[in-house]
Amino acid sequence: MKLTRLLVAAFIWLVLCASLWATDSRPAVVALAAVVAVSTTLVVLTADMARNIGDTGWPPPRQSVQQDDGDPWITQLRYQMAGAGQTGSTELHERLVSLVDDRLRIHHHIDRLEQPAAANRVLSPTLRDLLTGPPRRLSSGRTLQRTITEIEAL
Repeated sequence: MKLTRLLVAAFIWLVLCASLWATDSRPAVVALAAVVAVSTTLVVLTADMARNIGDTGWPPPRQSVQQDDGDPWITQLRYQMAGAGQTGSTELHERLVSLVDDRLRIHHHIDRLEQPAAANRVLSPTLRDLLTGPPRRLSSGRTLQRTITEIEAL
């Protein structure tokens, strides 16, 4: 400890002892010195640690996912599956296929299973690969973004 810190602790101890003697409390001088020493040490350590905390170097959190055209399925997919391309789960693939089927049915009145030729005319090559290939995880966030953008364009 620095000399000034020791002097401050000694001053606090003397003030406490004097005030307790003045009120006829008969202080235990050694016990009071131990309490002041421990308290001062805790305060000094806490202040030193707070002063020495620095930047962790972690990247800042990513900002919110891009806004979409108001489609609740896409909004839900963006928020629930942000970053899910790295998990290895096929849940994302299944949800994307379901979303494509719904968009085909709602916007183009096409049932993909009953009218595959009509669906293939409307779908982009990326979406055709998504629907015909085995369930797989997407390789990157950019791939997920591109796929969602193409689904939005349906």
